[in-house]
Amino acid sequence: MVPGKSAGVFKEKEIAMIIDKQKAIEVRQSESDFRLFSTSLKVGTLLSEGFYSVEPLNPRDPETGKYQRELIPGRAEEIGKYVLRALKNKDFFMPTSILLATEDKDKQVNYDEEKGTISFDTKKIGPFSVVDGQHRLGGMRAAIKILTEKPDTRKKIKMRAEWDGVTVEDVENIEMNILLVSGITISDQANEFLVVNTTQKALDKNLVWELHNNAIKEAKDGKITRTLPAQTEKEIRLEKNPEAEEILVYLNQEGSPWHRRIRFVHDKVPKGKNLLKKSSFAKDVIKKLVLNEDRLSEDLDELKESFLNYWKAVDKVLTPPEGKNVDTLWLINGASVFGSFFNDLFECLHNKGLEYTAENFENYLRKVFAEYKGERRIDTWQFWQKGSDGGRMNKAEFKYIRKSLQHALREVRIAESS
Repeated sequence: MVPGKSAGVFKEKEIAMIIDKQKAIEVRQSESDFRLFSTSLKVGTLLSEGFYSVEPLNPRDPETGKYQRELIPGRAEEIGKYVLRALKNKDFFMPTSILLATEDKDKQVNYDEEKGTISFDTKKIGPFSVVDGQHRLGGMRAAIKILTEKPDTRKKIKMRAEWDGVTVEDVENIEMNILLVSGITISDQANEFLVVNTTQKALDKNLVWELHNNAIKEAKDGKITRTLPAQTEKEIRLEKNPEAEEILVYLNQEGSPWHRRIRFVHDKVPKGKNLLKKSSFAKDVIKKLVLNEDRLSEDLDELKESFLNYWKAVDKVLTPPEGKNVDTLWLINGASVFGSFFNDLFECLHNKGLEYTAENFENYLRKVFAEYKGERRIDTWQFWQKGSDGGRMNKAEFKYIRKSLQHALREVRIAESS
């Protein structure tokens, strides 16, 4: 193989790229004319000028007449930063294949079945169309750009320490899994692009949560050391997952108002019934509002029992008349509104020297509701009926509601001290 120069360093000149006797396996999937090969190529080769293009498969721009495709720069840069951090930590892992295609009308891709190798001249059959993997390739370009550009902000200078010692050559020497389709028309390439990109589904956040917790359970000392993309780390917030998981399981027990109202990964949801996703409850309520830096108790058993008792009080105070419902109370808006007030009421009982029982929570919640002056009548069961205002709030209102509840609690404490 003649590696050529990487487009990562952006050399503006034509480069002949000969792939000679590259190890490959032919994969036979149908009786069609095109051929599918599984191989690997280095990033330096993939990013060489003229090796690949995204234009043939993209919608035509009516103004320029050219084919255009929107690469999401932020996504590519995020991948690039992951690549650099993973190379620094020596645990880079990107097993998903990049799918490249070429019409190769003259059968220029030569496959030696006996030796298991392919050979071709990119200049004659290229550039390859990227059917799947544009952002991974863009991420490699972004990684090289980050390494070659001089950081112009304090944040960028600080971030460089995360991949100090990693070089452009390190990135270019990464081997990527490649699926190469030869002898396929542009029309069929476009169809394959549709198949790949319309059958993929984002991973359910509940499953992300479950997978991460399983990874922690199986990890040595309960710690995950592998490098993860920043967005993934942000999604799961590693250090708090086990505690949040334990609280969720505790809330889902029989006798809890949350029993069968939280949707776990393998739960079958009855038709016409909404359940609050475990991942949403954990991310937006438990980790932000219960397991935050202001928590008053480091005793997880005490915290989860108190949280359950608090919700028993909420359930009792807002119990609707027979035949009515408060369905939206048990979805994300209700969980967020009352989840945000838990710490305030917990602190109130703590300062009073009272036990964190359902009765004590209920007593103070009723007093707070009597002083509550907020515009949103979250203190009434009617507000939480299905189809009522409880389901039409936005996150911006949650802070205002909490402040109104806190003000009411202050009024209660002033009245008690006078």
